[in-house]
Formats: sequence, C-alpha cells, structure tokens
Amino acid sequence: MLPPVPDPGKSFLYLLGGITLFAVVVRFIGLGSESMTADELDTLFRVQHSGSTGFLLDYWVRHDGHPPFTHLLVYFWTKIFGISELAVRFPFALMGAGAVWFAG
Repeated sequence: MLPPVPDPGKSFLYLLGGITLFAVVVRFIGLGSESMTADELDTLFRVQHSGSTGFLLDYWVRHDGHPPFTHLLVYFWTKIFGISELAVRFPFALMGAGAVWFAG
C-alpha cells in the first residue's frame, strides 16, 4: 500500500502563513522607536489642521499627490488612537504585512 500523498495546497498555506508571520514580526519590531519622516509629519499636519473630512478632502487632498484614502485613514485613526509614532505607523505596517499574504 502506498503512503498518503501530502496535499500541496495545505503545505503552501503553511509556508505562506510562516512567511506572513515573519513579515509581521519584522515590520513591528521597533515600529514606534524612530522619529517620523517628513512625509508622515506632513500628512499628520494636514489631518490635525482639518476641522472636518470635507475640508480635508477639499483643501488638502486636492493639492497632494497621495491617494485620499491615506489622509482619511490617518484622520480617523488618529482620532481614536492618538498621534504617537506607533499609532500613526501601525495601520500601514499591518497592511504591509497583509500584502505579503495576498502576494502569495
């Protein structure tokens, strides 16, 4: 009798899960320990000096090359979690690690 053949799909998912977990660890080590870049500070400035999402989109986003989602995400995220380096960078690190899973 022949031994059972391992399912290649399951092996692939385990490997992809391990690589994604590694990406999460690498992205989150020291996430809030370095100072913000000029790009992060600019986005944070625009978000903090907007009274509403309408003003943010109409005045700031129209003159910027970044997608509107970036400003909206930072606007709502900082209202909930604050403006520390860790808080501002967390969603982007999480999406970067998630992109590893979807790239597989």
